[in-house]
Amino acid sequence: MLVKLNAEFVSPVRFTRPVCRDKDDDKFLSAALGGNAPFLVSGDNDLLAVDGFKGIRVLKAKAFLAELR
Repeated sequence: MLVKLNAEFVSPVRFTRPVCRDKDDDKFLSAALGGNAPFLVSGDNDLLAVDGFKGIRVLKAKAFLAELR
C-alpha cells in the first residue's frame, strides 16, 4: 500500500546503446533516470556493477537501509 500511495509514472530515458552487461537491466536504469531517482535498490550483480551511472547509486537493500539512517 505504501508503494501505491507514493508511486508515480515517469518517462524513461532512452539509451543509444546498452549500459549494463545484461541489456535487459537497462530498463531499470532508464526508469530511475526518468524519475530523477537518486537510488536504485537491487541485488542484481549487473546493475550493481554500474553503480554511479549518471549519478544513480545502485545499492543492495541492506546498504540502502543504512543510507536512510
